[in-house]
Amino acid sequence: NQSSKRKTLKIIPQINKWTKELVFIIAHFMFDGGGRIDGYTYYSKDISQMYRMRKMMYKVFKFRPHTSFGYNGVIRDTYFSRSLVKFINRKKKEIADFIKSGPKEHRRCFLKAFFDDEGSIRFDQKYGNRKIRGFQDSNKLLSLIRRLLLDFGIKSRIESSNEIVVSNRQSIIKFQKEINFSPKIFFNSKRKNSIWKKDIEKRIVLAKMVRSYF
Repeated sequence: NQSSKRKTLKIIPQINKWTKELVFIIAHFMFDGGGRIDGYTYYSKDISQMYRMRKMMYKVFKFRPHTSFGYNGVIRDTYFSRSLVKFINRKKKEIADFIKSGPKEHRRCFLKAFFDDEGSIRFDQKYGNRKIRGFQDSNKLLSLIRRLLLDFGIKSRIESSNEIVVSNRQSIIKFQKEINFSPKIFFNSKRKNSIWKKDIEKRIVLAKMVRSYF
């Protein structure tokens, strides 16, 4: 229909300068997004995370999404624009080189986006099991995350083809101080393998884990 055509023909600003806002948008589309010929979709179960992305997309591109709902409570925000697809795909290729030597605040923003989207915590004080974990299918991307964490004095290791782990005491403490999780990013208590009996913020669990050292 004509409305759909207008959406896909929407021309977005071609931004050449990397800003924290642009790093935020590109990183989230990389980690929990998907592109197609007529638009880009961002997926999340955390409504606060969706609000942050919507706010940033409107601030940078004056663009509001079409929202739909998928399986198991996943929210899907699709930004219909072929111009946006080309722009995002180009910036996804550029960001890996830029972020290695970009401003520290930009690197922090990239790492926070990764752990907000792909991060988890394993905390069992009784058995001394304390880990911050991140998941991604690309080993190249995990290697980049590992390198960026070192810029903040955070040691990590790639444990498998899709997992990076921070388990060193000082590195976990530094992670909380330098990166952390954004507010209202929750563990999903409804998953079959969930150890939590209720939805709980990841940053709260991280704070408990750090306090357990003292």
